[in-house]
Amino acid sequence: MDNRVDGNIINIELFAQRLRDIMRLKNISQTELAKKINISTNSVHKIVNGRNLPSLQTYVNICQTLNISFGDLLKDSVNEPELLDEVIDADFTLLVNSAGSDEKRAVVEILKMLKRIQANCR
Repeated sequence: MDNRVDGNIINIELFAQRLRDIMRLKNISQTELAKKINISTNSVHKIVNGRNLPSLQTYVNICQTLNISFGDLLKDSVNEPELLDEVIDADFTLLVNSAGSDEKRAVVEILKMLKRIQANCR
């Protein structure tokens, strides 16, 4: 079953499985997640069991609480691979917008270094 979330097509079963796997790895229960993101345990249960997709705000809160990126949670559940680039762009934008000046400078330097490495590999 596919559902549209903010214009993107998400495979809800794969999304739910990925969330369950990450929660298992992070050793966090549905009840704990619900408390940390301030929604009902029943709502988390529906998300984790593939009956509902989270709202965008809940999705952001889940990612922040589990300390994962948007792409980490959506991995393999986006049916249109080109849409994954949009997810990565959104994730990058969120990170940059929340970064301090020193962090932004460090990111710019890292990107410049990666570009030089990439140019030297050609």
